[in-house]
Amino acid sequence: MQIIREFCNATVADRFGVSMGPSHLEVLWSVIVSVFLIGGVTGSLSGGWVADRFGRYVGYRHITVSDICHLSPSARLTYRTKMCFE
Repeated sequence: MQIIREFCNATVADRFGVSMGPSHLEVLWSVIVSVFLIGGVTGSLSGGWVADRFGRYVGYRHITVSDICHLSPSARLTYRTKMCFE
């Protein structure tokens, strides 16, 4: 948790030349956590539809493989290189 906060604070400092205070950092952290929660709810609600449409095994395999192989490493590399937390 502290590593992500430091990354966000360093990104804002590099981009805008100001350091975020504890209250602003807390608001940014709350927004980041909320976005992850909304993504989790969306994924869990759409998981049933994918399982009904394609079958449990095929749907799970397709979603898991595409998430692990394509989205995670590229997003992590892009955000670290661009110094972008949003």
